[in-house]
Amino acid sequence: METHTVARSGATLAQVYGISYARRDVTENLALRFERRDAPGLHVGVLHCNVGSQPEHPSYSPCSVADLAAAGMDYWALGHIHQHLRLSEGRPWIVYPGSIQAAKSNELGPKGAVIVDVAGDAVESVNFIELDRVRFERLELDISNEVDLPSLRKTLLARAVSDGRDLLLTVALSGRGPLHRDLRRPGAIADLLRDVRDELGVASPFVWVDRIVDQTRAELDRESIRRRGDFSAELTRLVDQLRADPEALRTLLAEPAVSRILGSGEPDDDESLLAEAEERALDLLESGQER
Repeated sequence: METHTVARSGATLAQVYGISYARRDVTENLALRFERRDAPGLHVGVLHCNVGSQPEHPSYSPCSVADLAAAGMDYWALGHIHQHLRLSEGRPWIVYPGSIQAAKSNELGPKGAVIVDVAGDAVESVNFIELDRVRFERLELDISNEVDLPSLRKTLLARAVSDGRDLLLTVALSGRGPLHRDLRRPGAIADLLRDVRDELGVASPFVWVDRIVDQTRAELDRESIRRRGDFSAELTRLVDQLRADPEALRTLLAEPAVSRILGSGEPDDDESLLAEAEERALDLLESGQER
């Protein structure tokens, strides 16, 4: 870890602390190497790290907010996570400015930098400034009320609107409806994507649909399924039996194999869990019949 003094016109403004790295992956907690020295000015720590071990980002130089606070800095300017985050306001300020331009389609929302106003050795304000020229966004569309593919295309085009900057969209289709079968036909998504791109053209600022993700599901008529006499019908009858016998349902949910599947993401009550399990199972069974 090294420290450099920033001065102007003979006056000391800040002490800037930082450390580089010699390889791509660093598992050491580099924050522990930082320590405030006795010197005037604002004390700024600059570090590439993953604070709090955020699972969606590589665990580069993992550390905690407490580790950073213990170093005695006034302000931490952090890198590694391409999203603007304020982890602490006050002494110390701990801020990810984020990247100034998204580089991947999953880096959604505004990108930019922060302007930090300082008086002496105190931070007075931290303001995020949008700088991105091309914004990456995800557009969620529910197909439940769409009657056909032309209707869906019209809705998509109406929602794919730029706010004055170039826009790159991932369109996620969800919900249940008769349109699900049309979307599952070979080439349907590719044709829709081509038509939308042709319609949007190459205006400036542009709107480019990068991809369309089909997360729709088939309509489920539970009563019709229950009367069929096949495996899906047997599943619905089993669910009805469990719904009528809460003790049997609790016993099933307590089974080790079931507990492992549920993990920590189960709904709040057994009834909700049973309904979700039935829906997912019927989805898989009925989609197999579609094929």
